[in-house]
Amino acid sequence: EYYLEHLPSDLVPYWDLEFTDGSGEPRDSSSASIAVCGMLEMAKYLEEQEKKQYTSLAKKIMKSLYDSYAVKDA
Repeated sequence: EYYLEHLPSDLVPYWDLEFTDGSGEPRDSSSASIAVCGMLEMAKYLEEQEKKQYTSLAKKIMKSLYDSYAVKDA
């Protein structure tokens, strides 16, 4: 829960979870990707309600990563 409670509004963490929105610090997209993998793996073993919660959050983080941080051809 600590990780989730310290995510900024776009759900991609800063390189240190102590930073907040507007700090201008770099983001850590790789840790967000690793967290998504962990959430999806964990969801396999959770009750249905928690499974939906973590799966939904993982999808939102991946969408944010793709929309805002992926390198795309121009």
